[in-house]
Amino acid sequence: MKISKAWLNDYVNLSSVQDAELENLITTRIAEVDDVFIVQEALEDAIVVLIKDVHPVEGGKKLSLATVNIGKGKDVQVVCGASNCRVGMLTAYIPPKGRIQVGEKLITVEEKAVAGIVSCGVLAAEDELGLTSDHSGIMELDAIAKREKLLFEPGDKLSKFFGGRDTVFEIDNKSLTHRPDLWSHFGFAKEISAILSLKNLKLENAESLKKIDTKLKINIDEYIDDKEAGKKKLEQIASAGVSAYSVQISANTPCSRFLAIEILNVKNEISPTWMRKRLHAVGAGVRTLLVDLSNYVMHDVGQPNHAYDADRIVGKRLIARMAGEGEAFTALDGENYKLTASDMVIADDNGAVALAGVMGGERSSIYDTTNHLYLESACFDYVSVRLTTKRHAIRTDASNRFEKSRSSFAASAGLIRFVEILRNIQPEIKVIGAPCDAFLVKPEKIIINGTRSYIRSRLGVEVSDRTINDILTALSFKFVSSIDDEFSVEVPTERATKDIMILDDLVEEIGRIYGYENIPPCSPTVCPEPPQDVKIRAFEYTVGDTLVSRGFSEVYNYSFMNGEEAQKLGYDLTKTLKLQNAVDVTESDLRPSLIPNLVHIVNETSKTQAEIYLFEIGRTYSAEFDKRHENLVERGSWYPQKSAKKFKIDFDTKLQEHAPFERRMLG
Repeated sequence: MKISKAWLNDYVNLSSVQDAELENLITTRIAEVDDVFIVQEALEDAIVVLIKDVHPVEGGKKLSLATVNIGKGKDVQVVCGASNCRVGMLTAYIPPKGRIQVGEKLITVEEKAVAGIVSCGVLAAEDELGLTSDHSGIMELDAIAKREKLLFEPGDKLSKFFGGRDTVFEIDNKSLTHRPDLWSHFGFAKEISAILSLKNLKLENAESLKKIDTKLKINIDEYIDDKEAGKKKLEQIASAGVSAYSVQISANTPCSRFLAIEILNVKNEISPTWMRKRLHAVGAGVRTLLVDLSNYVMHDVGQPNHAYDADRIVGKRLIARMAGEGEAFTALDGENYKLTASDMVIADDNGAVALAGVMGGERSSIYDTTNHLYLESACFDYVSVRLTTKRHAIRTDASNRFEKSRSSFAASAGLIRFVEILRNIQPEIKVIGAPCDAFLVKPEKIIINGTRSYIRSRLGVEVSDRTINDILTALSFKFVSSIDDEFSVEVPTERATKDIMILDDLVEEIGRIYGYENIPPCSPTVCPEPPQDVKIRAFEYTVGDTLVSRGFSEVYNYSFMNGEEAQKLGYDLTKTLKLQNAVDVTESDLRPSLIPNLVHIVNETSKTQAEIYLFEIGRTYSAEFDKRHENLVERGSWYPQKSAKKFKIDFDTKLQEHAPFERRMLG
């Protein structure tokens, strides 16, 4: 995942913070930074120019010679190949010695001859500025000025209007699998703000960090409606009247909340430049406003959302339900999917319009002419979403976030933030009625009880009571009680899914914020004890050592086997356990014996060797074991059978049943 420093600056003031200091803080206290890179550097060198004259270049293959005013009455000549280069146009210009983005490289612009004419600089497209991936023509600042109410003058620095270079931190996704709150810019900004508010912490190489205002400029926690502030904000986006649209969650559907709102008078125009710039910086695609805003909110606050063209919703209602077996669905990527009864969908009265938590559908998608919106912000079960992505080989930014188990209350943040930003861009929009909210089961609060002395004993360092209290409070843990050494805290909503569950999770929180580098290394104080002697293990080692001393080689096979080969050896496949998600369809049976795989090895090896000496010691599996585990078998689980008796059967009796094999193996 990519995090933009300029974007973080919306929430906490990082303008004076060095990139290296911020990288170190994030890596040592929050999550591992894989890479740091600078983007959109060309914007620093670009200036606004007015095209005064354009003439075709003879023999230049669609090249034009443009005379441009670069400010203060100075004109220069630039050779340009863009088809939209015209008189009277305001555009972006990079002078000699400035830098231009070409693919992933920054190239210094030189004054040089093009088609025999000296070109003094470059008229740039948006991709050449690193702004977006658009290379359809040179940047049209006139249209941007009109849409965004900006006043450009020749000679103005472009960074004055759109900002300059940005620093992007690429975060290791594996370090975020348990942190649904960190899949957003606000999540990282909140952590940074919390850490820097703790003045008693020892931060390495972070002098400038100690000087900044640590207070959050915007607190998205106040948009989450488990609190009164969030409930009020959700009420405030509503308007008079009643929406004709509704939402519903069908029985036995793994959707805990389905929240939606109807919006009129929207314009699906080109997104503001600041939004396109940020989305491009973090690797997100840039399309049109309603699609871009949906993506922006997801990267901003972490809550996936989906915008439907309300006029294309049949029956004016959306239902979260399980798909019908074999139900057809055409997704936004243009692919046709055949769904299963285990897939969750959002449907109208005419069928599925979205694969819940994964991807929207083509039929109800946003078009250029869309002016009537129905916005969804829901919470889907992380296991269901994960299995659907694997089943259909689809991975999206939305599914990545839902798979981390988001809080149902966070759905309100996505809805409120979307409407808030859209109103700033298009004040004329009209929200129809109150949000439709199907909220079946509200999450229970998680309270963790513990002692500060336990935390100190686990960390191995004398962290003061005040530091423990300050860290937990800064991270939004709410103290329910605190008497002497004992305390109870309520886990913040966004971390009460499958992240913070037990007291040792709090130990980890205290340790990472306090700083592992501040915990002195020392030898373990626990006295090591020899492992308990296990007779079956000793027996196995004795057998193995004996066979190896006689020239045998030990082999290790997979726990599954080739069913067809096993049947030829007389094994009944109706009595074997089946793998639900086999790596190879020909090997979907768990082995009831070690013999089938050993026979396979012997058959393959005998093609090149006359004598083979090998053995295997391993677990076998059977569908006909102890009835106490019958319910686990039905769920596709199993227990290994491993005992001296079972080992003797596999090593002795079975080999006797297959005498030719035994002679071949033992020589």
